[in-house]
Amino acid sequence: MIIVKSHGGLGNQFFQYAAGKALADFHHTEFKYEISQFERYSPSEYCLDKFLVTAPVATKEEVSEFTKNVKEPAGLKKIFIERFNFLFPYFNFLLSYKRMKVYHERFFHYNKRFFDLSQDVYLVGYFQSERYFDRVKDEIRKEFVLKDQGGAAFNFFANKIKSSNSISIHFRRGDYVTYSGLNKIFGVPSMKYYYDAVNELSIKVKNPVIYVFSNDIEWVKQNFDIRFPVVYVTDPSLTFYEEMSLMSFCHHNIIANSSFSWWAAWLNNNPDKIIIAPKKWFRWWKINTRDIVPHGWVKIPNL
Repeated sequence: MIIVKSHGGLGNQFFQYAAGKALADFHHTEFKYEISQFERYSPSEYCLDKFLVTAPVATKEEVSEFTKNVKEPAGLKKIFIERFNFLFPYFNFLLSYKRMKVYHERFFHYNKRFFDLSQDVYLVGYFQSERYFDRVKDEIRKEFVLKDQGGAAFNFFANKIKSSNSISIHFRRGDYVTYSGLNKIFGVPSMKYYYDAVNELSIKVKNPVIYVFSNDIEWVKQNFDIRFPVVYVTDPSLTFYEEMSLMSFCHHNIIANSSFSWWAAWLNNNPDKIIIAPKKWFRWWKINTRDIVPHGWVKIPNL
């Protein structure tokens, strides 16, 4: 059995689920995911149950079978691991993956040894690369569809988006701006990035209509000014997971350095879609992001 720990925001939950499902498919074994993180305090909301996911939720007893005899590092060993974690990719070949009962992701880019893991393992990490789940991508597209798409606001925006040369543009602000720690690691794309992205697409898309998505829509209204028609996708009845779905309906996408708009763009089924993504995903130089932006997406400078 493969169990993956689900935690973080919706985009993170999607990445974790997809990676676990791919590993289970590789081994032809059962796949489940754990949600205990959301039963305790969590700044994020558990959302997978809003989508057509097929895997069941793991019980506490099933998770315990993997974790009960695994000791977390402590003392000097913990300090060493935390301080020199950036060296992990260079010594990855020394690990015995087949014997692992619990696998903690140690670096951000794709781990070529991921499928060396056994058919009985508990996964903890983010797994932010489509390379982890390429083998099950068609199934993932079918499962990451909202169960309920019947709200009036949702259908209003969906119809407008589908009937125009729609381009979604996502401004991720909130904690990326207000928390200095996150701002130092992630940062937010500059306004120049957004203007350059719109100009890039306007050359290739006739009569574009820009659909703006943000967790700080008022800030965008005051600071973003372009010559094309703009629709601000905001309504008190819209949930954030409905907004992700609406973003995916757009013909083309301009994303932030955010797994939220990454998934909206990836789930976009337009065969001729153009996706523009930030060239630099993190500000922090120690994080290797070479595998986050899929092949074929256009990367432009953002800081």
